[in-house]
Amino acid sequence: MASNSATHPPIKEHYVDGRPSGFEAVDERAELDDDSSYDPEMIRVENKIYSLGQVLEWIESKDLDLAPDFQRRRVWDMRQKNLLIESLLLRIPLPSFYFFGDTEGKLHVMDGFQRLSSIYQFVKGSNDTTFGEPFRLAGNHLHYLVRLDGQGYEDLAQKWRRRIHQTQLIVNQIDPLTPEHIKTEIFSRINTLGTALNPQELRHGLSQKRSRLFLKKLTEMPAFFGATGNFNTSRLADLELALRFCCFKTIDWEQADLGANLDEILNAFTVQLDDPSIISDDQLNALAAAFQTAMVNAAALFGDQAFRKRPGETATKHPLNKPLFDCVAVILSEFDTAELSAHGQAIIDRLSQETAPEATFEQLITQETQTKERIQARFAACRRFFAEAMAP
Repeated sequence: MASNSATHPPIKEHYVDGRPSGFEAVDERAELDDDSSYDPEMIRVENKIYSLGQVLEWIESKDLDLAPDFQRRRVWDMRQKNLLIESLLLRIPLPSFYFFGDTEGKLHVMDGFQRLSSIYQFVKGSNDTTFGEPFRLAGNHLHYLVRLDGQGYEDLAQKWRRRIHQTQLIVNQIDPLTPEHIKTEIFSRINTLGTALNPQELRHGLSQKRSRLFLKKLTEMPAFFGATGNFNTSRLADLELALRFCCFKTIDWEQADLGANLDEILNAFTVQLDDPSIISDDQLNALAAAFQTAMVNAAALFGDQAFRKRPGETATKHPLNKPLFDCVAVILSEFDTAELSAHGQAIIDRLSQETAPEATFEQLITQETQTKERIQARFAACRRFFAEAMAP
């Protein structure tokens, strides 16, 4: 790669949970519609009481979905699990749960995954290791029932097991007819763990198995890791990148009416991704193939500088820029590697020039990046200079 001796101010990295994320800190602010309120009558939430035994059976039969993977990335430690089981045995009421229903009658856990998965692991783990191997109570983690040290569920006396199954859970159940944007608003307000959920975690928590598995498949491709390198995936940043690519690869910007800003667009597209009548299995396969092509081309063309500003400027590896990823990845998916390589240095030089401080395109991928107008503008600009760099 060519080297540029120009000195530019450092590119700031975004931090997540006190750790470097691997992504550039950009201004994602988007102007919101002043008429963003909604009719309170549209909020359909019923208060229900279920026995814990009934809920455990629903989990086992798959009638209750615990799937949101972002919560699995925040796994409880054994102390937390032990104290939870002790609370059940002492008949200490648990905080309320949030479920939401779908049109097929299935329930999904919106809030309470860690509690329910930990209880299920303790009670059902010997027959179903979905959430890990069964664990035994440890006296050093218990406050009052130290005498139960070393006992698993099967070792407990009948009275203790009965207490677990008879525990009453208070569940706030959201009706399936509640609009998606209201579900998202509710979900954003009920984080009992005290860490605000980011937009991708909200989307993921409200999505269905189809989109979750598909996005996970994309991010597990070796080509994706080869093109993006190692970054903090604990807050679903990897799934967000895959979702952004699929969205921008699929929607027709001339006809799209999915929302005024990026979050609204991605929310609406996730719903489409979950619906095979809108996006078929064949279309998913085509998206996966396009994603693979884009990642292979990115690594071949840019090496470890892919999706970062000023590639080839120095040996410094800048943080990955999400808005740059969007447009470059989609464009790279449209060419074969040989064609791109023939113009490799021209593309690298032009991208370095376009992402230098104060360049028009650099502003489009740094400031107010979420508005629909800015998204359209950066895609148009990126296509233009790629075409010019690859011109005969």
